[in-house]
Amino acid sequence: MQMISDGYLTAESGHEIYFHEYGNPGGVPILMFHGGPGNFSKARHADIFDAEKHRVILFDQRGCGKSKFTDRFMNNNLDFTVWDAKRILDHLGVEKVNIVSESWGSACALHFAKKYRNLVNKIILSKIFLGDRAAVDWLRDGWLEFYPDLYEFVYKNDSFDDFVRQANSDDNNMVVHSTKLLGSCERWLGNLEFSDNIIEQMKLYMPSEDHIKNYQMYLHYLVNVLPIDPPIIDGVGMLGDMDITIIHNRLDLNSLFRNAWELHKALPNAEFIALPDIGHDSVKMQYTMRETIKRKL
Repeated sequence: MQMISDGYLTAESGHEIYFHEYGNPGGVPILMFHGGPGNFSKARHADIFDAEKHRVILFDQRGCGKSKFTDRFMNNNLDFTVWDAKRILDHLGVEKVNIVSESWGSACALHFAKKYRNLVNKIILSKIFLGDRAAVDWLRDGWLEFYPDLYEFVYKNDSFDDFVRQANSDDNNMVVHSTKLLGSCERWLGNLEFSDNIIEQMKLYMPSEDHIKNYQMYLHYLVNVLPIDPPIIDGVGMLGDMDITIIHNRLDLNSLFRNAWELHKALPNAEFIALPDIGHDSVKMQYTMRETIKRKL
């Protein structure tokens, strides 16, 4: 999709937030929060939309992607993320926006909508992640119930706290070690592409620079920001009259179906689509997202 514009928005504490927009400058405004925490926005994220009908606004959250920083972890939490989004919309002259987000982005989207209710028209969320205590416990240890062999291999010689120290070490070998083991678990769980030699694959895996940066930010949030307090689900009922769609795969071992179910119960008027599929993402998930966007936006 053709880029309309891109640029940086200066924030406090040395942060500069990178934003980019695609499609039709006069089209229906759509804001996307990327996943993570720690990932970054990509031009291909706009491809799911109609280039003639939509104006898609993306940005890299603090310390991520092309966003610049002095200290990437300083003043970096959910409140600052949604504040940056609000400032980007103001900068672009957008007064009312639709939000389409997935995974960690769904938590950001809900927090934004609660904080700036009057700015939001419709919301489409998938791969729901609420960032509550249960979600944090699952990411740290809960997956042991499904993959005890992998869990025992990962934690054979290191504790969770060891991995956190290693990830932020000045010794690159330690950083790579932590990312290869604990840092790889989330992506394996999300893909469900396990085979008999998965541990051997993990041993051979060499994380990219992007993966290492993503993982370090992910740990920052897991240790210092999450669980979100007060919980995202608290007060979400204020969005009950808004046009909201919730989409989730039944067997998602990255972000459990419970997240989507709890949100559905809090927003009973929202359209709830439970897909009989596996993984954090899937062909069926992508197709459903495209069709939902066509219907709703």
